[in-house]
Amino acid sequence: MLPGLGHLDDPAAPRLCAATPPAESAEAVGRASARGDVFKVQLALAAGVLPFAFTWVVNRAAWIGYVVFANGVVFHVGVALDAPFTRLAYLWDVSWNVALCIYVNVATHWQPGTALLTALSAAAWLLKKRLAKWWFLVHIVMVQWLLCLLLYVFESRRA
Repeated sequence: MLPGLGHLDDPAAPRLCAATPPAESAEAVGRASARGDVFKVQLALAAGVLPFAFTWVVNRAAWIGYVVFANGVVFHVGVALDAPFTRLAYLWDVSWNVALCIYVNVATHWQPGTALLTALSAAAWLLKKRLAKWWFLVHIVMVQWLLCLLLYVFESRRA
């Protein structure tokens, strides 16, 4: 099972495109609500990567933000729509994110601050699911936006 994607392995978990039981059953209402929650949460996560698309403001030659933005939107919108490629998109997105975090940490001018905040972000990513209902807000603020801030710091010096 992939971290954060347990619902993709659980056949009983709500699926956005799956057929639902008759609407009169309480189980059907619960599943529809859960599907709607997955959709909303994943769209919020997709919107959370929007700041990465604007790294060109501090550096016209910036490219890392575009990669993170595109991969994040494809993955999170894919999960929201229950697309069949979400496993591959997850591995692609996480692999790029890890590689780019390593690159920025090695090449940045702002150390040890970048390393400490990257470690904090990684810890938040690993522990976020323990927060139940609000895990996605932790992901947006402590993972997406914190790493985006570090990217802006990195790109500002490269300009």
